[in-house]
Amino acid sequence: MTSGAFTPLIGDVLDRAGYDADYSLRQKSAPEPALAWDDVLHFDGDTLTTKKATILDFGAAGKGQLVDIVFELLLSRGIDKFVVDAGGDMRHHSANHEILEVALEHPRDPKLAIGVANIYNQSICCSSDSRRRWGDNHHLMDPSTSESTTGIIASWTTATSCMLADAVATALFLCPADVLQQHFDFEYCIVDDSLTSKLSPGFPAHLFTATDPG
Repeated sequence: MTSGAFTPLIGDVLDRAGYDADYSLRQKSAPEPALAWDDVLHFDGDTLTTKKATILDFGAAGKGQLVDIVFELLLSRGIDKFVVDAGGDMRHHSANHEILEVALEHPRDPKLAIGVANIYNQSICCSSDSRRRWGDNHHLMDPSTSESTTGIIASWTTATSCMLADAVATALFLCPADVLQQHFDFEYCIVDDSLTSKLSPGFPAHLFTATDPG
C-alpha cells in the first residue's frame, strides 16, 4: 500500500548514509535507492530467505512490538495499572478509568509542547525529524531517493497495538493517512514544515497553535 516506501530494506540506505552500526554519521558512498523486495528477499510461511547480502532495519515497528511484549507480560502478572514507556512509544493500561496525559513535544523546540493527548487503555507513538540528525540527513529516509523525507516534521498516532502505532507514525512520512486508514485502525496528528497541524477526528488531544505553543 506504500508502493515500497515503508520497507525493512531501508537498512542499506541508512548504512550508506552513515547511520550505521557504529553511528559513523559519514556518507560512505553515493546514495542509491533501496532494492526491491523481490530482488532481495523471499518469504514463505515462517521462513525468510535473503538472495544477497543486505541490511534489514525494523526500527519503524520493533520498539513498538517490544512495548506490546512487555505490556502483555505485565497483564499476565495481574498488574492492572501501568504505562510501558519506551521513549516516544508508550502503551497505557488502567482498570480504574484513569487517563494518562501526554505532552506532544514541539518538533522544533523540545522545551515546549504543542498540545496534550489524553490516553486511555491505548498506545501513543511519535516520530519526528528532530531526532537522529546528521549533516543534511535525518533517520526518516525515502527508499526511492535515498534522501531524508521533507514536508512532514512530526507525527503522533494512537492505536490499541503499540507496534501498529509505531509503524504508522513512520509510514505517515511516506504515505497519505487516508490510504493507511483504509487498512488500519488508528488516529493521528501531523505537523508539517510550516508548523501547521492536521488531526484525524478521533485523535484524543487538545492542541495549542503549533506556531505559538503553550
